[in-house]
Amino acid sequence: MGVKSGGFGILGWVLMIPAVVVVFLILAFGFFEGRKAYWEDKVREMCEKDGGERVFETVRLNRQQYSLILNQFGQVSPPLENKAGDNVPIVRRFTSTYIRRNDPEVRRDELVVIRRSDEKVLGVSVSYSRVGGDLIALHPSNFSCPEKSKDIFSAIVRPNEEQK
Repeated sequence: MGVKSGGFGILGWVLMIPAVVVVFLILAFGFFEGRKAYWEDKVREMCEKDGGERVFETVRLNRQQYSLILNQFGQVSPPLENKAGDNVPIVRRFTSTYIRRNDPEVRRDELVVIRRSDEKVLGVSVSYSRVGGDLIALHPSNFSCPEKSKDIFSAIVRPNEEQK
C-alpha cells in the first residue's frame, strides 16, 4: 500500500511562494496608488475652495521704482519682504503650510504681493501640492493645482504708460 498525501506537499508550498509574492505586490501597489489618489482628490478639493490667483489692485510704477522689482533676467519679481531694501515699493511674502508631513507630503503655498507704503495686499496666489506616496520611486511623483500658474506679478505691477 502506497503513502497517500493528505494536502500540499513541499512542492506545493514552493509553487505557492510566487503566487503569494504576486498577491502581496498587487495589494501593496493598490494601497499606495489608492492613498495617492485620495490625497490628490483632497488637493483638488482644497484648490477649488481657495486655490488660484486673485488680483485686488494693479499698480503703475515709475521707471526707477519699476527697475527695483526686476530680477536679473528683466522679469517682474518683487523681492521677499524680509530681504527687500527700504526703497523697494512692492514686496512679496511666501508661506508654506504643511497639511501632511508624512509620505505623501501635502502642502499649501501662498504668495502675497504687498505695497510697502501702506502694507496693502495687492494680490494673492494660492496653490496646493502632493509629493510622494509612491511604493517605489527613484523620483517621487507629484500633483499640484491650479494646473498652470499665471504671472501674478505682471498682472499687478506695470510700468507707467509713458515709459513704453
